Amino acid sequence: MTLPASGAISTAQIRTELGGSGPVVIPSTEVRELVKKPTGSIVLPNDFWGKSAAALSASASPVDVNGDGGGLAPITVTTNSTTVTPSNGTAPYTYSWSRISGDSRVFAVSPTAATTAFRYTNAPVWTVAIATFRCTVTDALGATAAADVIATCSNIG
Repeated sequence: MTLPASGAISTAQIRTELGGSGPVVIPSTEVRELVKKPTGSIVLPNDFWGKSAAALSASASPVDVNGDGGGLAPITVTTNSTTVTPSNGTAPYTYSWSRISGDSRVFAVSPTAATTAFRYTNAPVWTVAIATFRCTVTDALGATAAADVIATCSNIG
């Protein structure tokens, strides 16, 4: 359910949107998340109009990135970029990329940005390095969501 876009809103409607029972405490973390207002005054009913308690989520595009290079000596290989996009939650968002599996020689070029590429420095000839990275998105209220990307770096000689 999404709250009405205008007019009166009851605390019962807010409680139903939040999916719980009992009193609605204003300002609580869950109410601030619903109205997307991490600080400041909450105005009834205006701040609740058209709001939904949908959870923060994140998606990456593309989910597979590749970088190829050719050299008989060790070279640096960088993949194409990927971007993580948050949905719902409360802006601003922060981003943190971490390797969750695979080759430890591959690393995120911009580990605290929404958009990053991945790099392997000094890749020997005929080497393929694959790693899976997770971007954890955190919103202004501390909610988190994650998206995974597979990075492949190759020195094909």
